[in-house]
Amino acid sequence: MVPASRARAGPGLLSVAGGIGRSLVSFAPSGPRWPVGLQAALAISIPVAVGTLAGNTGLGIQASMGAFTALYGTRLAPLDRLRMLPVVALGFVITVASGVLFSATAVSSVLGLILVGSAAVVLCQGFRVGPPGPLMFVLGYGAATLVAAPREHGGAGLDGGRLVLLVAAGCVLAYALVASGLLFPAVARRRGEPTPVRRVLGGFALAGEARIVTVRLLVVVTATAVVSLPLGIHRGYWITSAAIAIVGAGAGRRITATRAVHRVLGTLVGSALVLVVALISPAGLVLALLLGVLQFGVELLVTRHYALALVLITPLAITVGTAAAGVSPDAVLGERIVDTLLGAAIALLALLALPGRRRSAPRA
Repeated sequence: MVPASRARAGPGLLSVAGGIGRSLVSFAPSGPRWPVGLQAALAISIPVAVGTLAGNTGLGIQASMGAFTALYGTRLAPLDRLRMLPVVALGFVITVASGVLFSATAVSSVLGLILVGSAAVVLCQGFRVGPPGPLMFVLGYGAATLVAAPREHGGAGLDGGRLVLLVAAGCVLAYALVASGLLFPAVARRRGEPTPVRRVLGGFALAGEARIVTVRLLVVVTATAVVSLPLGIHRGYWITSAAIAIVGAGAGRRITATRAVHRVLGTLVGSALVLVVALISPAGLVLALLLGVLQFGVELLVTRHYALALVLITPLAITVGTAAAGVSPDAVLGERIVDTLLGAAIALLALLALPGRRRSAPRA
């Protein structure tokens, strides 16, 4: 006779596998995303275009990191979103400044990654900031360390103070583009009554599912940062961001496992696009257009099919990061694949080691 625990385990695993398989061949429902996609695309492409026309595409790439601001608050009413985004923008500027501050050595960069990543996790979870949560702050920190770190430690050795100013300018541009949406009649009709920012973000609280996810995130931030230390200053933030994206999906094991599969498969397929981008070697206005198209596609897909969104996110993130540091995308492609697999493995280990709430009686 088969023990009851085994009888439950078999169908349970089959159910999870079936759910993951269905998620790969179906699209989740989503409202219209093109306004958000257009804002984000312009926020990342305009700085690159302006930098090119001014004679320095690299500075435009650095400023385009401020486009992360436009990715937040997309579920809020327009006026509420405008009240929230300055807080997000300030967080990005502080994050980038921290990346510059901690970029001197590999040890200090890992310490900063733990501190900044943990702070981003607690604040985003506690104030219910919403997607993409702490992920973009970790990416911003990592890109800043890569740009500002000395060359002998694997960085680009560029001016960190100028980077902070450029990112701040990019944040202002992103905010202006979001605010310009109110000029469109369809958006203006959705204004409603403004809500104070303290109510938009909500009071700080970590309870229930938020507490479970926060504990897991803090563990993976620390674990991935420590594991990355012998790999070099340019590896830690990618491993950590991969783990955060997976664990931050929710407290349930099924949704986390699904996110891990989407993350790995999307990155692997997106790596082929990285090779295409490296072969084309876009520069100047062509690069600005390419980044805008990729970002627009990401925003259309990210709520409907995460793996397909990762197919575009991978070349977008690698191109921006390497262009800002003056590195060829194909030079780091193999490392990024390994880092994604390592981050996914650590995320799944944390999922197994840190279970959620105990099961209660079966629901009706």
